[in-house]
Amino acid sequence: MHFAFVQFKTYSIQEGDFMLTKTQLLQIVLSDYETISDMLKKIYKDELIATVADLVDFNPLELANFPMGGYSKGKTSGSYQYVIEDLLRNTDKYDWVYEHLKDSVSREVFTNLIRYRIIPDMQFIKAAYDGQNPQYFDKNIITCDENEVFVDCGGFTGDTALKYIECFHKYKKIYVYEPSCDNLDKCKENLASHTNIQIRNAGVGEFFDQIPIDISGASSSFLSAGNDSCQTDIISLDEDIKEPVTFIKMDIEGYEIPAILGAKNHIKNDYPKLAICTYHIISDIWEIPMLLHMIRPDYNYYLRHYQEDQNWETVLYAIPDKKPEHKSKKIHRVVAMASSETPW
Repeated sequence: MHFAFVQFKTYSIQEGDFMLTKTQLLQIVLSDYETISDMLKKIYKDELIATVADLVDFNPLELANFPMGGYSKGKTSGSYQYVIEDLLRNTDKYDWVYEHLKDSVSREVFTNLIRYRIIPDMQFIKAAYDGQNPQYFDKNIITCDENEVFVDCGGFTGDTALKYIECFHKYKKIYVYEPSCDNLDKCKENLASHTNIQIRNAGVGEFFDQIPIDISGASSSFLSAGNDSCQTDIISLDEDIKEPVTFIKMDIEGYEIPAILGAKNHIKNDYPKLAICTYHIISDIWEIPMLLHMIRPDYNYYLRHYQEDQNWETVLYAIPDKKPEHKSKKIHRVVAMASSETPW
């Protein structure tokens, strides 16, 4: 599947029975986000799947079960039908995210990612891709200095911590959390020449726990019950780190929301910069920013995508406002409807 980007006039959606031809659908998807959102609020799931299937020359049942790559860590398989279900059930939440994104680049990235969720063509992922800036450390968004206390959740082999040092040079302290023992040894080796770095053989979550993880040494450690698994500690950042933190990065395979809940006091009180992956579970793209907003409502949000040929490596930046007007708000659990098998 491949579609050239061409300019269409905005398609006017009529009230009443809403049926689309494949040409009309393409016109809407290639239009602006507001037009896409309007369509999602009026169309039924089966009608949308049938129209997209006709457009991309797929059998509707095959399209419904088409694997959508990076969205597969929740209760659903991450297949196309669940992506569409989440879009249709939670369009108002997608609207909220779009309205809260701080810059035009973020809104265009978001729109292209939604286009891909409707029509799974890699042209939309390529259009969202940022090949100019390092993942997590876009200097147009992030600034760091010698007082930085950087927390790397999902440390792998220390590559992110090394990239931080390469980009910003100075810091006060770095915490690295990596649950895989195989990855941990390499992480310690790679960071051995740098000072003031604490490396924890643990994952991060809402509270202390022990879970089985894959120990194969892959770049992403995740829940596993097979022969290549072992028990590992899960800790909360609020319990483990006693000093204020200034920057938290999370790429932890669908555990981002429990980890945020386990760091809510640091987020609320320290007001750190955040760079959090929002693609492991279908609903992460709206659930994570809405949860952060409930914890601390004065963040500015930016969205970037860092993989040219896959739908993974989407990062939400939450940046403190220079003149915050913080109001405390009770924390409520956010639960995705279409992606209910979250790991917490």
